[in-house]
Amino acid sequence: MLITSTLAALDHDIIFEGLVCINNQNYQFNGKTCDRIREKESLRQTVCAKLEVHLECPLSCGSCCEDDPNFTFTSDDDDTNDDTSSSSTVGDEPPRTVLDCEWLASKKERQEKWCNKELFDRSMIRKGCPKTCDFCMDHAPKIILNDDGSSPEIQ
Repeated sequence: MLITSTLAALDHDIIFEGLVCINNQNYQFNGKTCDRIREKESLRQTVCAKLEVHLECPLSCGSCCEDDPNFTFTSDDDDTNDDTSSSSTVGDEPPRTVLDCEWLASKKERQEKWCNKELFDRSMIRKGCPKTCDFCMDHAPKIILNDDGSSPEIQ
């Protein structure tokens, strides 16, 4: 990998102060989503050196690790054995319990049972609750910029 220009490393804490710690699900870098970047370590180490990728994929690049406050998942009421959740019924379907990361975080047994469960969209609960499920990434390389503040071209 050759970076073509004079480079200046930036202070991570200054750049990411106040950043919302959620990957942009609509973002792609060279056709790769934040989830794909997260899954392949060699790709993550390379592309997370770009400021743009860090800002769009903070969880994948290890810039932060927080549970998504809007993330919820559902389960049959029998699976939860808990009165702290809300239930809903749609049509003739059995009642479903709406659960969130806060509910999951309150008991270790819940994390062991639920974090690796697959949702209807084939994603995992741990992706919505990475902090609770201990699914945080190590910080990728420091962001490197050209003297003029732009991201360098990686060849």
